[in-house]
Amino acid sequence: VISPTSDQVSKTVASFDLTLIAEVDAPVVDGVTTQATLVDIFGTSGRAVVSYNVRGDEYKGAVDVVQVTSSPRISIQVRSGIGFTNSKANAAYMNDNELWLAQATDDQAITQNGSNSVVRLFGVSGFKINDNPVHAGVQGFAANSIHESDGRIYVTSGSNAGLTIFNQNLTETIDFVPIPDARWVDTDDSRIVVLSGGPNTGSGILHVLDKSDRSVLHQATSSTCIYMHPVPAE
Repeated sequence: VISPTSDQVSKTVASFDLTLIAEVDAPVVDGVTTQATLVDIFGTSGRAVVSYNVRGDEYKGAVDVVQVTSSPRISIQVRSGIGFTNSKANAAYMNDNELWLAQATDDQAITQNGSNSVVRLFGVSGFKINDNPVHAGVQGFAANSIHESDGRIYVTSGSNAGLTIFNQNLTETIDFVPIPDARWVDTDDSRIVVLSGGPNTGSGILHVLDKSDRSVLHQATSSTCIYMHPVPAE
């Protein structure tokens, strides 16, 4: 919401109405109903990907690729999906033919150094997800945000971790930046932005890093930490 002046963003949001036009039931995995964690819409293609996890200690989750249309009868349609019996799907990012997931898992065969974090890469053909993923272990308790830019994959994870940067195919770790309680990541042409914070601190920190060398350009602390996804705090 933009304030009347051109150089400030309003700190208050006026009331407004929303009209529900469609909804999709969350996947059920081994009898457990999951909860949606993130929606990523790919450009203007009418494609979107939705990630799902469950609260608590159970490692179950799912991912759906959905079609968004202008039809008043079927506005949203699930076209393909995968359920995970040993992994939560905390965030997703999709481009034209690839899909990346930030996950927490109890499958120690695909993580690293006793962590519970993993990134998975799936191929996507139209609305179909392939079933032959590539994976890479990530430090930390739960990978919770993921972003692709300029052929690099940016992943945040919870406590005892931070920001991990991979090449696009997840075959090489380019860099790791320790940021305690990292929760969310995004980039523009020259900067990386990471939000960190935990439920016990009551505050969040916005870290702005140089995209080329990951040096710190700026940090800002807020009194209220905003969580982008309902993922474990550990």
